[in-house]
Amino acid sequence: IRDRFYDQRISHDVISARHFDSWWKKVSRETPDLLNFEKSMLIKEGAEKISKLDYPNFWHQGNLKLRLSYQFEPGADADGVTVHIPLPLLNQVEESGFEWQIPGLRRELIIALIKSLPKPVRRNFVPAPNYAEAFLGRVTPLELPLLDSLERELRRMTGVTVDREDWHWDQVPDHLKITFRVVDDKNKKLKEGRSLQDLKDALKGKVQETLSAVADDGIEQSGLHIWSFGQLPESYEQKRGNYKVKAWPALVDE
Repeated sequence: IRDRFYDQRISHDVISARHFDSWWKKVSRETPDLLNFEKSMLIKEGAEKISKLDYPNFWHQGNLKLRLSYQFEPGADADGVTVHIPLPLLNQVEESGFEWQIPGLRRELIIALIKSLPKPVRRNFVPAPNYAEAFLGRVTPLELPLLDSLERELRRMTGVTVDREDWHWDQVPDHLKITFRVVDDKNKKLKEGRSLQDLKDALKGKVQETLSAVADDGIEQSGLHIWSFGQLPESYEQKRGNYKVKAWPALVDE
């Protein structure tokens, strides 16, 4: 933006500091503010309408509070919004809700999803931005899975039924899909990706090690042949740092 600002104002005949001094001496007499670059010029038009709620610092899911970060780097693995998940909490995070994206990208996501529909279906929802805005004005985000809600409202607005297989998430730009980043207790990245379930599968062993490390003595036992440990609790919680680690004890046949 700044380079373009000066390029549009400085004569193309100016090719050296000497040329600039000579040119500016004449021009500044009539337009002394010509080269004044204001901070407001860096702000995108309409940015004043953006609320902090549109780009929150945290994602809330139940009792969990997960940090969010933002990266504008098209083509990069983490382009867009990243949810940071401490390893001990990975087993508690559910996939539901993340498909709705943050409020600031939600409209763009809905438009992209509508445009991903096959042409014979898509032509019922033209222009896509109008239907996206109408949809968002009619629903409570995260109340239902996104596609359930979208199919229902589009049918109510047009009478047209969209089949689940008509949606093509692979055609949605990557920056509109949440990236999940699992971090250790020093906030160092262990693994990241767009699929939460894939991360859970890949880090299952590390999660188990972490849960075992924070468990009280006597919680984990092996070599048992009879029921000698009283009532098996439905769940187990232990505070670790700034969050609660939660696990669900179970019997395993060794």
